[in-house]
Amino acid sequence: MTEENGEAMLNIGVMTSGRGNALRMVLETCTGHGKVVAAVANLDCPALGVARDNGIPHVSLHRLEDYPSRAARDEAMAAELHKAGVDFIFSAGYSDVIDEALLSAFPDRVMSVYPSLLPAFAEDDEAIGPALDHGVKLIGVTFHLRQALSGAGGAIIAQEPIPVDVDDTIATVEPRILQTERDMLPGLFAAFAEDRVRREGRKLRILPAS
Repeated sequence: MTEENGEAMLNIGVMTSGRGNALRMVLETCTGHGKVVAAVANLDCPALGVARDNGIPHVSLHRLEDYPSRAARDEAMAAELHKAGVDFIFSAGYSDVIDEALLSAFPDRVMSVYPSLLPAFAEDDEAIGPALDHGVKLIGVTFHLRQALSGAGGAIIAQEPIPVDVDDTIATVEPRILQTERDMLPGLFAAFAEDRVRREGRKLRILPAS
């Protein structure tokens, strides 16, 4: 981590695979608590262009087919992120599971977000539709640590419920989920930057700001 004007700042690496919307959200919400210094992708995707257009200094592509194994690919990604000075990772719209080779290089410092109140509807390719089809009254957002070879199995950092009703659809719920993610992110970046996150087994405790 670095400091600016006496405030602790994260050096954030973003793992991405998509259009860049999640990357833009990180760039917009980390101000004051961190800066994005690297972006890595597993696919040749528009998010890489977003990263370059926003002046992120380290941008790289790591396709699985270019490596002998997922472990080798993720070890190379970890090395690239360390080289860029990254001390915190957000897997924002990242389409693949992550090997322990990367997670062990950044212990308890790889965060992701999932559009449900985990562990409900974990590991679904698309969680909102199944939740609405099930007739839930609350959907939500979960920020969690990544777990090896799992998309949604890591320790929960923070959750926020979002009420839904029988007339809601994916189209009506998605904007509320995205806004909730945006609202939660600054506080989570601040908690990690200020070293206020404590692991207690599978449970995480966020200490109050001093």
